[in-house]
Amino acid sequence: KHLARPLYERFVKLFVGNFSRKQNEKFLGFVKKAFDNADYKKLSQCFLKASSMGLKKVRPGEGNNKSRKSSEGGEEKGKTVMEWERFGKEAKKFERQRIASSSGLAFTFTEGILVSAIRSGSWVLLDEINLASSETLQRLFGLLDGEGGTVTITERGDTKEVKRHKDFRIFAAMNPATDSGKKDLPSSMRARFTEIYVPELTSASELREISSKYLSPHIARASAPVDPTKSPIYTTIEAYLKCRELSETTLVDGNNHKPRYTLRTLCRGLAASVSLMTVNKLPLHRSIFEGFQLAFNTQLDPPSQSLLHKTLTSILLPSPLTKKELDQPGQQPKSYSPTPPVLLKPFWLTSGPNDPVDWASLDTSTNTSKFVLTKTATKHLRSLSRCIASTPYPLLIEGPTSAGKTTLVSYLAARTGHRCVRINNHEHTDVQEYTGSYIANA
Repeated sequence: KHLARPLYERFVKLFVGNFSRKQNEKFLGFVKKAFDNADYKKLSQCFLKASSMGLKKVRPGEGNNKSRKSSEGGEEKGKTVMEWERFGKEAKKFERQRIASSSGLAFTFTEGILVSAIRSGSWVLLDEINLASSETLQRLFGLLDGEGGTVTITERGDTKEVKRHKDFRIFAAMNPATDSGKKDLPSSMRARFTEIYVPELTSASELREISSKYLSPHIARASAPVDPTKSPIYTTIEAYLKCRELSETTLVDGNNHKPRYTLRTLCRGLAASVSLMTVNKLPLHRSIFEGFQLAFNTQLDPPSQSLLHKTLTSILLPSPLTKKELDQPGQQPKSYSPTPPVLLKPFWLTSGPNDPVDWASLDTSTNTSKFVLTKTATKHLRSLSRCIASTPYPLLIEGPTSAGKTTLVSYLAARTGHRCVRINNHEHTDVQEYTGSYIANA
């Protein structure tokens, strides 16, 4: 299937560009079915038939030329002919590989994303380019030498360069070498680029534009304050800039390092706030407060958490909320699963396929419970529930050995009816433990 997929995608693009999709819907459906069912014999026959039909139509003097668009110039016709001829060669090659693979494995050289982009004229972004190895960067030098720069696939034994499409462009991005775990880009590589520096966005007016995109539709439905500076659009940015200021002077995370708050942190807090408003039906100001608690506060050590909690309360809430008010859930959301959502105060969580089990309940036979909900455990569960209720982002739980991290997740999964699969990582963990591997058929 790895060999058939790129050829099938090229076939669809070529075929619908030269033939009516509607008139050939049955044929296209037949080809798709052969591809989906891995019926490579039928698929190969379809490719060969399509290449013959395509060449017959686009070659001058062959087929019904009246059906071709009159606006097509000679250059465009020639390009289309070359595409069909190339597809025909690849279809014949695929048929040979199919026959050869019937008695064993078939191997072929598959071009990478960069080579495909050079041929097709796509734009390529090399993200985190300074993390690539020196050997990898060395192969890019020829591609960066002027507007005609390209590469030669020596691994396949080619002696000719890959023809570069006129629309191909290459971009690269990197974090400064001063960031943890980063390294500088070699000067020989850097000299081949035109550089643009993009600083962090700290302008309050521009940040308010971002906040407005998230919150304006929801503020319109709530009672707007008389003073615009008390609007959540203003207070969220005031809170963000205050968090950045405190991170440089006072706050530390669980590893005693300065926390780093960026535009991504702000957007995550705003997105979580909107989700809590729309799904958990919490009031406007409280949703924003909970969203910012999630994005800015949970990674800090206890003293810093206490300080930032007070700071966010004073900026984001019109008046401080009591513990009872903070634990007040919103209206139960509509459930799209067979079972209703589960309430872990104050958040409603989507239930899983299994029956919810509360490990904190007493077992009548032993008069004990599997899990003890202490004040600290309840606080951690609240933070976990807040994140699950408001964002689809992955969660990282950090803490010393035997602090209860695994049990917290297991309890929450059982409480909401989800199955929790534990993968115990160690220094010898291999990617095959995540994705699978071939084993002997005993």
